[in-house]
Amino acid sequence: MIRNKWLSIFAGVLAVVAACFLGIALYIFINPGSVSENGAAGNQADANENVTAQEAAAGADVTAAGEIDAGAGADTEAEVIADGEKAADDGSVPGENAPTIPILQVENIHEEGDNGGCTMDYSRVSLGNGTEAVFPELAESLTAYSDEQIAGVREMYDYLLPVADEIDRWLSVYMGLSLTRADERMLSMHYDYSEYTGGAHGYYWDGGATFDTETGTRLALGDICTDMGELARIVASRLYAEDASRFSVSEAEMVQNIAANEVSPDNVDSWFCTPEGLHIFFPPYSISYYAAGEPDVVVRYVDYPHIFNESYVAATDAYVTYDPPQSTFSRFDYDNDGIMNSVRIYSKYLQGEGSAITYQNFTIYLDEAATLEQQTAEYRAAYTYRIKSDGRSLFVVETENVDGTDTTYTYDISSGTAVLTGSVNGGVYVGTVNEAGQSVALQSSEPDGILFGGESATRWKVSAEGMLTE
Repeated sequence: MIRNKWLSIFAGVLAVVAACFLGIALYIFINPGSVSENGAAGNQADANENVTAQEAAAGADVTAAGEIDAGAGADTEAEVIADGEKAADDGSVPGENAPTIPILQVENIHEEGDNGGCTMDYSRVSLGNGTEAVFPELAESLTAYSDEQIAGVREMYDYLLPVADEIDRWLSVYMGLSLTRADERMLSMHYDYSEYTGGAHGYYWDGGATFDTETGTRLALGDICTDMGELARIVASRLYAEDASRFSVSEAEMVQNIAANEVSPDNVDSWFCTPEGLHIFFPPYSISYYAAGEPDVVVRYVDYPHIFNESYVAATDAYVTYDPPQSTFSRFDYDNDGIMNSVRIYSKYLQGEGSAITYQNFTIYLDEAATLEQQTAEYRAAYTYRIKSDGRSLFVVETENVDGTDTTYTYDISSGTAVLTGSVNGGVYVGTVNEAGQSVALQSSEPDGILFGGESATRWKVSAEGMLTE
């Protein structure tokens, strides 16, 4: 009797357990989403806790947006992007604050023959500061383009070396590149070339190279402009209105020549883009005589929206543009009146010849009118930059001094005259020194992305007032 009783109890328990399992199975079968959502939510909570911990640890290495902790040292490549987030060791950028625009890395290199009779200067460009991992196709295209340009410069240099020794004269070849625009749509660079091969004068020309940011494809003028005929008419009209005496052909003939040659859909060389518009150059002899210089025109997007591909029109009024190392002339609407003004500096010769020339003091010219003479130390070269931010137009001049230092001067030119707003001992460099001991510059189109300070750990930025501040 006792045995039968326990068997009855045991059978009852099994029935209850079986009923529970059956109920759970039926619930899961009817409501499958609720279980997976709850599980995912739990996993996400764990992940969020891990991310928060990682961000807290990473934040300890960054002192402020765009600045490097002095303890990081000056002999390693800067890993801070424009918004202050630190890049990973493998070059990738963690977190949702990864850069959305490419940053150009520019390495300016100088070489010369054993007796100094022949010199070669060129710019090697690539993506830097972790953006090469964000835009791999663009990074590959830039490297290939840069290698091709350098090969051409070196070929000319190798030709000139024995010639310089034979005629006992200083000869040179130069190719400079600098950033004029970089955003989610395109990266564009100013190309500046010159050579002196022993004649009555040297030869030079300006142009550019422009790439689609996403695909890395090099863009032709036909990709930017949708109406070549109208563009040719605009350019010819602007050139004639500026100075018709420079040209030996009629405006109608110039329109035909420009449309057939310089302004053609497959042209990839004689122009570049800025955040304000399309900048077109005409090398000496192309449409005028050598002494007429290099005619150039800026066609603004806002003035002629009907001839531009909307996919490549810039949408910003705050930006930074850079001039190539040996180019100190640029176009800039510094007074916001819709007219592209000329901005340049004139360096005062001090002593030396060839690659040994040095300067002291420079004068800033706005629309060919001298507005300010800056007293400086003796320097070998000067670089210029333009910053548009908060409605202000800033002009930056950096001198590469004979004593091995750099000095950077910032001027507010918004009113049509140059007013010095600050200066620092240091150049527009963030990061490294190459094997030859020359600085490697990082160029960003965003005003908040431009930093100053040479190879030291200290960094300066341009404030809203136009001052250079630590």
